[in-house]
Amino acid sequence: MKKLTILIIGIVGISFWSCQTDTTSTNPDLFPGGEVVYFSDCKDGETNEIAKEIDNSHAAIQYHSIAEEHKLEIRHINAGFNCCPDEITADISIEDGVISISEKEAVAGCKCNCLYDIDIDVTDIEKGKYTVKVIEPYLNDVDLEFNFEIDLNENPDGEFVLERSSYPWAVK
Repeated sequence: MKKLTILIIGIVGISFWSCQTDTTSTNPDLFPGGEVVYFSDCKDGETNEIAKEIDNSHAAIQYHSIAEEHKLEIRHINAGFNCCPDEITADISIEDGVISISEKEAVAGCKCNCLYDIDIDVTDIEKGKYTVKVIEPYLNDVDLEFNFEIDLNENPDGEFVLERSSYPWAVK
């Protein structure tokens, strides 16, 4: 009888332990990921065509959720990269309610950096609460990284803006 009681307690304990409260997909047909679907030419200090209110001393993340498509569209305005990146990509993962976006360039082909606007589609994502972390290749220790909370149930659209004070941002 004692062994049966221990076995039942063990099974109940494992059941509680295995319950997840994060927003990792529970839909077996969804495999969260994503890709960069667009990046602008080097802005080279010119007026921002996509978001004129975001000057080159700021960077912004705008997002828009399309729930019926299980897609989150993210636009990174004034992302810093080499002037000759060849291609801009991103490694995207969703784990334990954290959307991690690690931005990358294929090559650093020139001896300069500039600002770009990039569009990223995060796919196979369910509505829920997430922390978004964006890892930028040229961000220094002075400027803050993008690390913010979103709730796609309450706010399917939003924007986060950070001031930037170092090169390639804030260049007059």
